[in-house]
Amino acid sequence: MTPRNRLRDSIPPSAAPRPSPLVEIADPRNVSETPTGDVRVALGTDWPALLRALRRVGPVLSVTRNSHAVIGREGPLPELAFSAGFGRAGDMAFDFRQWGSARVVHSRRKNRNIFAVEWLDWQNEVHHKTCLTSQANLSEFLAWTERHQNPNPGTLRETDLFAPPTLTPPEPGPLVHQGCVEYLLREALACTQPLRMSVGNAASRQTATFVPTSLSLCDQWCFLSGEQTGVHLRTRNLAEVMLQKNPDSSDDSLILKLHDPEARWIAEIASPENADATQWNDFLHHRLVRMPPLPSA
Repeated sequence: MTPRNRLRDSIPPSAAPRPSPLVEIADPRNVSETPTGDVRVALGTDWPALLRALRRVGPVLSVTRNSHAVIGREGPLPELAFSAGFGRAGDMAFDFRQWGSARVVHSRRKNRNIFAVEWLDWQNEVHHKTCLTSQANLSEFLAWTERHQNPNPGTLRETDLFAPPTLTPPEPGPLVHQGCVEYLLREALACTQPLRMSVGNAASRQTATFVPTSLSLCDQWCFLSGEQTGVHLRTRNLAEVMLQKNPDSSDDSLILKLHDPEARWIAEIASPENADATQWNDFLHHRLVRMPPLPSA
């Protein structure tokens, strides 16, 4: 079962009485409700404290997104290392200068209750999300929400620490056809080729290494999943796909970098750490050369 399906069935209806348990534990000034009935609780902004305490909740689904890519991985939150506005937790990296606010959300979907933390940037866009799984401790999560709700209800955070993200032009490298991404993912699935994929934005980035077990397509998107990882890619609307030497590798391993129509990096596909660079590069080159022609529009 994919992480997406496990999340959908994560919390049985009996786990959350009506009204939402969030209403019972939070200051009413921190509580709001969306037109669809989702209940939200505003949180404080001590990001390291929130993330470190959240580890006690147990296994979660960590989701990082942008307009063209989404990556989610299930498991316990790693230990957070924090320094000078930046944080790293396992294969997740955070630039806390870009974090604007956070909220707990309780949603009811098809007779199921879903609890999550949405982390927002200064443009009020969700850049990262932490969702409870069926193995998480709901009581601990509710206690965490009560402790870490906004200590100053009705006030907004000052923007004095805001550091506007800079748009870095893509590094030079040979361009390959956008259609190669779907083809490479199909080939990786067919030969059980392990992949190391990254998705991110100005505020957060997440990387996962996994062996693909399924691939599905829907409109402009494809969904690739592994045992505990799922990746959505908007493969039909990519502007540039570049093949480059992996800057994080000590050998000559290549990496495929994906950019959106506004020239922003959105994702990359690389070999697992400590993998044989020659074998990985051969896998890429052979597929790119042998890629069948794309159907004409």
